[in-house]
Amino acid sequence: MDINPSYKGGIQSPDPAVPIADDLYTALGPADSAEQTGEKQPIGGDAGRVLRIDYLFKHEPHHHDLQWAAAQMTTPDAALHLLMLHFGDGENSLLMPNAEASAEQVLAQAAVMGITDVRVHAL
Repeated sequence: MDINPSYKGGIQSPDPAVPIADDLYTALGPADSAEQTGEKQPIGGDAGRVLRIDYLFKHEPHHHDLQWAAAQMTTPDAALHLLMLHFGDGENSLLMPNAEASAEQVLAQAAVMGITDVRVHAL
């Protein structure tokens, strides 16, 4: 944490040496023509397939629709996606399976967190 030795309390004015977000945007400009026109384009330019994940979360039915670039989504991939969706912003990283987790370990962790009966189908 930076501590300003000349800070005397109250509201501190921004440091003029640090650019604010608006300055950065005008310096960089829009990323592409779709951003200029306001069109919504998928990341990477490939829309992929629209999939629906049906699942139980804490014994209540839920569904989540998403675009998936690969030809198919496996149940462990869907379970990992749901774990990230529901618990990815949590402060405790122990809720998420580690990077080397097997498919069975991902499904087991999802079940511990209340995500069960995961089914994927195309829309």
